[in-house]
Amino acid sequence: MADESQALDAAFEAIEEAILPSLTAMLDTLLEAASLARPGIDAATYAAELKTLGCEIESLRRQVEDAAAARETGQAIRAA
Repeated sequence: MADESQALDAAFEAIEEAILPSLTAMLDTLLEAASLARPGIDAATYAAELKTLGCEIESLRRQVEDAAAARETGQAIRAA
């Protein structure tokens, strides 16, 4: 059980160190690109990209919640 707890701790650290900065970088890039957008021309493209990022973030949020819940109950974590 201690090994599983250590593995889960390492997984959460990996999420924090890899995924969260990646999300920040994606949003920064999108905001930078949006600042160069042509009014009325590029709006639909950027709106679609924001929706896609939102869906990806929501998926990651659910995975982290599932992993946290599994950790609290001692259940095995299933791959998404």
